[in-house]
Amino acid sequence: MRLHHIDIADGAPEDELGSVSIAETDDPDSHQFTFEVGGDPHDTDRMASYGVVLGGLTDGGCIRYADLTEGVLTLEFRESTVRSFGLDEAVLRMRLEFEPGVVAALGRGLRTVFTSGPFDFRPVLGGDLAVEPGGQREVFLHFPDVEIAFDELEEIVERVVGDAGEVTGTGSGQTGGNLDIAIWGDVDLPALLRTLAGEFMDAGLPGGSEFHLVGENRRVSLRSLSGA
Repeated sequence: MRLHHIDIADGAPEDELGSVSIAETDDPDSHQFTFEVGGDPHDTDRMASYGVVLGGLTDGGCIRYADLTEGVLTLEFRESTVRSFGLDEAVLRMRLEFEPGVVAALGRGLRTVFTSGPFDFRPVLGGDLAVEPGGQREVFLHFPDVEIAFDELEEIVERVVGDAGEVTGTGSGQTGGNLDIAIWGDVDLPALLRTLAGEFMDAGLPGGSEFHLVGENRRVSLRSLSGA
């Protein structure tokens, strides 16, 4: 899909942004996606999350991951949303044919939308939508008290992440353990987290264990990332 029109809430500071709209053409009858800022981050209702509107239909917290790289916006929708919106497939790629400054503004607006609302339903962000593109990102793994050695988990990180990051700390307590990971550079963070999630679960961590994406102030379970 090639887009030719953009509408970001005019004159609103980024922290007061209400919505971002993208349409195929200037024709008001063309397909238009509207991404709306969510509500209380501590709410547990998915419909209190950011909203996506298409053709008069609305769904909340319905994107698994979002990426903006070299002017191409990639969105992966939840399967339930694919059915309700009548999409052909879960992954939608849209080339944004705008000036670089407009694409950057769109990225800032989408990042504001996708980091709003309940933490549990925020998508994993990649590319220019990442909170600190190209910079260091902190990911904390939290897991319950299980029979597993930290050395085994650290070996998984070393194998999967390679030179793009490292384990910066470990710890354990009455509620379980944690593994702190620093990731840097222009890596495909969504793909990296998916691979780590699968490897950690294969090693014996429960699917309910969570990654805490510090920069996005969001938690996501290993099970939801792995698709298990």
